[in-house]
Amino acid sequence: MLAQIARELTDTIRNSVTIDWTVKETVRAKLRTLVRRKLKKHGYPPDKTEKAVETVLKQAELLAADWVAPDVPRDPPVRIKEHDVVTLDEALPAQGLKAGERGTVVHLYADGRACEVEFVTKKGSKVVTLRLEQVRAAN
Repeated sequence: MLAQIARELTDTIRNSVTIDWTVKETVRAKLRTLVRRKLKKHGYPPDKTEKAVETVLKQAELLAADWVAPDVPRDPPVRIKEHDVVTLDEALPAQGLKAGERGTVVHLYADGRACEVEFVTKKGSKVVTLRLEQVRAAN
C-alpha cells in the first residue's frame, strides 16, 4: 500500500513541477494540495498528513534539479553508500542536530544526490533527508 502511494505521489509531483517551483509559493501550495488529495484517497491518517506533505515536498526539493532539467551536467556524486557512517557538515537546528554529529546512511536515493541519515542522540533517534553536500564520510 505505501509503495503504491509513493509511486503515485512521485508521479504527481514529477508531472507538476516547474523550473521555479521551489521558490514560488503558489506552485508549492498547489503541490501540497495535490499531495494531500492523494494521501486522502488512500486513507492516510489525517493527523499525520501535514508531516507527510512536508516530508514529500522536502524530498522532492532534493530531487527537483533532475526532474526539471535532467540533461544538465552536474558534478559527480560523492561516493557514500548505504550503511556508511557520515558526519554532518552543518547544523540543523530545526532537527535538533549540530554540525559534527555522526549518523548512518539508511537510504541513498537512486540519483546519488540525496540520502536519509539516522542520527541517534540522547533524546532518541531520528531520520533526516539530506543532500550529499551536507555530509561527509566519517573518518
